Amino acid sequence: MFIDINPENHESPRFDTFNLRDENPVSKNVKTRKISNPNLSMREIHQRIIQAVKDLDNWLWGSFDSPFGNAKQHANNRYFYQTDLRNAFGSVSLKRLADILISLEPKWELEEVKEILDCYCFENGGKGLIVGAPASPKLFEIYAQQIIDVPLAEFWPYMVDGNRIFKKQYSRYTDDLTFSSPEPITDGVRRMIRRIIEQSGFQVNHRKSVVLDLKKGPVVITGVGLEYRHSRSARLFLPRHYLKRMNGLLHLALKGDPRVSYSQIEGLMGVFHGVNSRKYKHAKGIVEFNATELKFLKMYGVFKDRIIGSRQSVKRRRLR
Repeated sequence: MFIDINPENHESPRFDTFNLRDENPVSKNVKTRKISNPNLSMREIHQRIIQAVKDLDNWLWGSFDSPFGNAKQHANNRYFYQTDLRNAFGSVSLKRLADILISLEPKWELEEVKEILDCYCFENGGKGLIVGAPASPKLFEIYAQQIIDVPLAEFWPYMVDGNRIFKKQYSRYTDDLTFSSPEPITDGVRRMIRRIIEQSGFQVNHRKSVVLDLKKGPVVITGVGLEYRHSRSARLFLPRHYLKRMNGLLHLALKGDPRVSYSQIEGLMGVFHGVNSRKYKHAKGIVEFNATELKFLKMYGVFKDRIIGSRQSVKRRRLR
């Protein structure tokens, strides 16, 4: 059996869908987003789906679980091609996802898996994963690893130059794809990459596709900057716009802005600590942050104290 679909909460499972005019609290860019918000019964079903598939992704190919880890893979290369997938969740095929899950866990029944996915995880008519559904990121990760990471990683091979072996790097962070190489990535190679992506059932977002040379300026990958250094791997740093965004989001979080979540702040600070632990790894245990970094850490400390205090207060009320 795939999952038990009888939630403890007896309310009929559903998504409440609405259009949200979403203004980024830092950049002020405005987008209209279709939001699907699960009720308690639907959320419970999705948690059971997440639990059922939690061990099926293997992280063997291009995907990394943090922005810092994603960028770090490319620190030894000079030339870059970056792109992303347009309407990534909407491009997932119900039939192909069900087939992948069965191939990874043969004891499940194909028709049962397809029925549950169709009923609880896909838009009407099987037209892509529901954006906002709790299980969608996990299901997308499993799907993308098999459908796109495998053929792209096989296309991006090792290179040999005399006694030195270089590896062209490919990585994916959700729908952001990065290719790096010690030699230029030509038009022909980029066409082949796009062909593989399109044959996998995805679409390339051409407006966000760029070709970069690290010698000509820093490269930013999932929020982490790489700066060229002669005869050494690139220096990793946090770009100013990332620091500005972090500063703005922390200010909003401390004011209680509901658009800023705890996980969002934790993700930002994870990148901050990842970059700075590398920066100070030779400091013999003594880490000296500059004034801007100390300000972030102080604000983050206040934020953490408030979150912990709030959770302890809720726990005490429940125990009464």
